[in-house]
Order: sequence, then C-alpha cells, then structure tokens
Amino acid sequence: MPIRVFIILICCLSFSFSNAQEKTSLTYSEGLAVVKKKLPEGTRFGFVDEDGKLVVDHKYDTVYKPFRQGLANVGIFGKAGLINKKGKEVIPIQYKEIGDMSRNIIPVKNDQGLWGFLKKDGKKITDCLYNNYRFSHKGRIIVQYKGKWGIIEGNGNQAVNFSYNYIQYLDGKNFRVHRINSWQIKDAKNKVMASFEFDSLKPASGNTFIYSLIGSYGLVALDGSLLTDPVYDEIGPFKGSVAPAQKDKWGAVSITGKEVLPFTFDKIIVEAAFIIAGKKIRDGYRYQLYDHEGKLLGKHDFDEAGFASENLCAVRKKTLWGYADETGDLVIPCKYRDVSVSPEGMLEVTTVSNQKMLLSRNGETIVEPEDFSFYKKGIFRVDAAQKASWIVPKNSYDTFEKISNEHWIVSKAGKYGIINTSGKEVIPVRYDAVLPPSPNGYIPVSLSRKWGILNMSNRFTVPLTYKFEKIYPFKDGLFRVVVNKKFGFIDGEGNMWISPQYAQARDCSEGMVPVVIRDKWGVLDNKEVLKAQPYYESVSDFKNGSAIVKEGSKWNLINKEGKPLHSVPFDKIVSTKYERYLLYKDNKLGLADRNGEEALAPKYDMIEELGENKIKVKKDGLWGVLDYNENIILPIENDVVIYDSVTGNFFAGKKGKLEVMQVK
Repeated sequence: MPIRVFIILICCLSFSFSNAQEKTSLTYSEGLAVVKKKLPEGTRFGFVDEDGKLVVDHKYDTVYKPFRQGLANVGIFGKAGLINKKGKEVIPIQYKEIGDMSRNIIPVKNDQGLWGFLKKDGKKITDCLYNNYRFSHKGRIIVQYKGKWGIIEGNGNQAVNFSYNYIQYLDGKNFRVHRINSWQIKDAKNKVMASFEFDSLKPASGNTFIYSLIGSYGLVALDGSLLTDPVYDEIGPFKGSVAPAQKDKWGAVSITGKEVLPFTFDKIIVEAAFIIAGKKIRDGYRYQLYDHEGKLLGKHDFDEAGFASENLCAVRKKTLWGYADETGDLVIPCKYRDVSVSPEGMLEVTTVSNQKMLLSRNGETIVEPEDFSFYKKGIFRVDAAQKASWIVPKNSYDTFEKISNEHWIVSKAGKYGIINTSGKEVIPVRYDAVLPPSPNGYIPVSLSRKWGILNMSNRFTVPLTYKFEKIYPFKDGLFRVVVNKKFGFIDGEGNMWISPQYAQARDCSEGMVPVVIRDKWGVLDNKEVLKAQPYYESVSDFKNGSAIVKEGSKWNLINKEGKPLHSVPFDKIVSTKYERYLLYKDNKLGLADRNGEEALAPKYDMIEELGENKIKVKKDGLWGVLDYNENIILPIENDVVIYDSVTGNFFAGKKGKLEVMQVK
C-alpha cells in the first residue's frame, strides 16, 4: 500500500472516531441534545438531533430543562419560556420561573413571584395570582391566594374556597384541611360589625386592622377589603396614620396600605410629626427625618434621633443632643449632653458640664443652671408666657419640698417650717420636723423631741409635749400617735379617739382601725368599739365598707361590723385596680363587687376586668365577656377575645379545626 493512501486512511478513521466520541458525549432527551457555542455576545445554547444536525439555533443563554413532552425550558437574560422541537416559542420567554408540567398544565411565575397556569399550547388558564401551588389528582391544583389555600380545577374554576391554611390530598375525593381562624368584630351589644378569616387580628387605627397569615402581616379594612397583602414580617403601632413595618428591611406603611417609606432601613421610629429612619453604619446608625408622607426633612444626618414632642424631634450628632423642627432644620444646636421635655412643654437640657437648664421651644434660655433646681421644686415659677418669677429669693432657705400647689416645707440651718405661694412663713422655720398639713389645716411638728400640732394660723391646737413619741401623717380624720411605744389615735385638737394601748395599728380608713390585740389583728371603729375580734393574721384597709382578712390559710371579706361577707372562705383574695376583689377557690376565679359581695362565683379559669362594666372571662378553655351582674355581653365560645378600649369593640376569634373534606 502506498504511503499516501495509508495516511489518508488513518486520517479518515481518526475523524470518524472523533465524531463518534463527540456524539456519544452528548445527553439526548426525546432525540435532541443541548449544544453550546461561544459567540461574541457570550456562550449560547441550541439543540442538535442524533445525526448531529442543528435543529434549534444557538440563541439561548440558559437551558433550564431539556425536552420533556415535546417542550424544553430555555432562558434569555434571566427570563424563562418553553420552545418546541422546531425552536418555536410555545410559552413566551418572559417568566421568572416555569414549573413542571402536569396533565398538560404548565405553572408560570411572574416578576412579582406569583404563579399562574397555562395550557400546553400556551393558552391562559389563570392569571398569575397565586403565592404557591401543588398539583393534585384529576388535574386539580391546590393553590395559595394571598396567604390562604384553596383548590381550583384544571380549567381555572374554583373548587374549594380560600379558607384554609393547610390542604393535603388523601385519596379519592378526600382532602385533609385545616380551616383558618375565624374572627368577628363585635360591639358591646354582641352585634357583628365585620367577619374575617385570618390567623390573627388586632386593632391598628380607626377602621383599619392588622391581620396575619402564615407568619406574615398585612392590613385589612372594616369592610373586608385587603389594604395590603400579607407581606410584612411585622407591623408596629400606628401613630397618626403611619406605622413602622418590616419586610426584611424596615419601612413605613400608611393606614390606607400605602408604603410611604421604602423598605431599605435598619430601624424606623414613628412619632406624631416625624418618621425617624436609620441605616446601619460601621459603629452605629445614621438617621434622617421624614414626614408622614415620606418626604425627607432637611439635609441633616444624625447619629441618633429620639422622642419627638409636637413639632420638635430630639437628635444627636456625635455625643451631643439638640432639636430639629418639622422642616428638619436644627432649631436647638446639638451641644447638650441630654435633652427632655418638661410637663409644660418646655425643653429641659443638660450641658456638657452636667448642669441643667430650661429652654423655650425656640432655644431661648428661660431658667439658668443655677436656678434649675428651684424651678423643679416650684420656687422659681414659669408662667404660660414663659416669664419666670421667684416665690422667695433662692438663698432664703436651704431646702424646699413642695407639698401642694400652695405650700412648701422649707428648712434653714436644720430647722423646718412652711411657706405659701406669697413666700410668707405660714409655720415659722424653727422646728426639728414638720409634716404636711391635713386637709383641714392641722400640722404635726416636733421640737426638742416633743411633738405637737399647729393649725394654719400658727396656733397650737396640741401643745408640744413629751407625751407623744411620734405623730404620723393625717389619715381619714385622725393622726396615729405613739405613747410609751403603744399606738393610739387623736384628732387635730388633741382629743384622744383611740387610747394608746395597741402594739401595732394601721392608719384609719373609712372610720375603721385595724389593731393588734394579743398577737392577732382585730378591728376597732374610730370610737374604739371593737367590731372584729382579733382572729386574723392580717387585715387590709377598708374600701367601700369592707376589708380583706386572713385567718389561718383562708381569706374572707368583712364589713364594718366585723361580720364575714362569705359563709365559705376563699384560698386567696386580691383587690383589683377597679376596687373589686378576685376570689380564688380550688384553682378557680370569681369576683366580688366594690362592697365585697360576690358578683361572680369562683368557676372561671381566668378573669380580666376591662373597665366600663365589662369583664373578660375564660371557662373550659374558651373566652367571653360579661358585665358585673354576670349578664352575657359576648358568649363564652371564643378561643381569643381582644378588647379595643378606644372603640369599645371586641375582636372575637375562633381557631380553625383540622378535618377531612370531600370535594366532588
């Protein structure tokens, strides 16, 4: 064989082996394989058949999935679509994602992250409306719409309402479902004002409410219209018409659902006239001020921004504080160590030398540092026109203690007296101790270990005497006194109402005095008549004619005659802020009225007074609302009851249940 022929034969065999090797390295799906090619604009992908013939040109920058059921999932510039084996776009390349086809139904996701469904030929079944989906049997699709799950048919028609937070196909026609919690807003007459299906519901402001679904929050109106989808990790309290909200980052949302600040901040504080927005920097935060419409106020950045008062916001630059106004401009320079607002609406500031002073809201000094303590004690007064004046010269006394709007206890060189708003010494500054006057003008004083009582005319009604080792402040018409280490009671004229013979005594209340007799507590009236025998370990003050007593380990209430109000004592009795009494018995709760009489028998698991003749009660795991006569306001049938004290309405919630549902 000539050498030339041999060389040609070897080349042909090598070429054939190379082509065979390249072909066998490709992965074919339904007869077509993905191939790539480097082009000036970058690497592009196409498809070849088993003969190596290019059937779909190199024009896709991504192939998400090869051909299945005659379609391939391809992409250009981050968008996805489906092509057939001729390269024709059956599903336009415009979607963020395309799911797997089932029963000729193709899920597609738009740029907003919502899913819709198309037929295999590209015809629309539904718009992109759904947060999530799962294919079920017979072409049905379990879909989530605005946080709620339901079922649609393969043609897009609704088969099961969106009232569930969980749906699972079991078999045949059966689905396991968990219904979303149901909520009703009711008035004080149990009239239903609105009904909702959410995981939770609570007041926001006015007729807008905060709801949650599957851990995310949104806003809904009283008429049921969603003001926002459940897209927030948190929605804070509203001030005015704006609340802080979190969606990974923080922003602000209005009561209408409008996002007034973009969600690009690390911290948001909403005040009455400002939104304080902060972004993290290396060593802290950088803050800016916005109004409630989201408009940036001024050009200043701050290291910290705090509480706001009317049209001023406290701001800090580096280590020093000042105030910015509603335009964002600094009206009080950042030169103070600390700032706050006085009850009168003026500005209390602390200088870098740790001195306090008072400024007007435009920054003018009203009270200098050397006068500030006198201002706080009321000796240096500032009127509504922000004009300052002295009650007495500041060096007149060593100390001042305000005891009423008209009087101060003052001291000089260790002696005490009382002055009035004119600076006059009502009680001369000569006593070792002076107590606040009683409502009828009696003042206990002490001098050289003697005690006596003066009236507001500086006349002794009880002369100074060693007889009294101590006189206590006035309570309910009488002064408690100590004579020979025993307690008794006198009036402002020195008349002895209860003799000093008791080892311990509480102050008089409603004309009744608890005292200790032979190591037990009993009760006298203010004429020293024994009304309750000394049986008790403790006796409380009297309120509305009754007192709490403890005898051994049991509790009861007694009236002013010392008579127990309840034939069967309780395990514990606690007074409430509404001057009623919680009654504990065998791990159940009841309630007594202000007179100590039983209003609700101890049969409830929990009791919470709401005020305005409303009591929230829990029984057998369910909540309701009663009045103090045990009339039903809301039946005891709810898993949750929230009271809105602003509107007087109730949010009554019932938990959804897990059940099996048949779908025809």
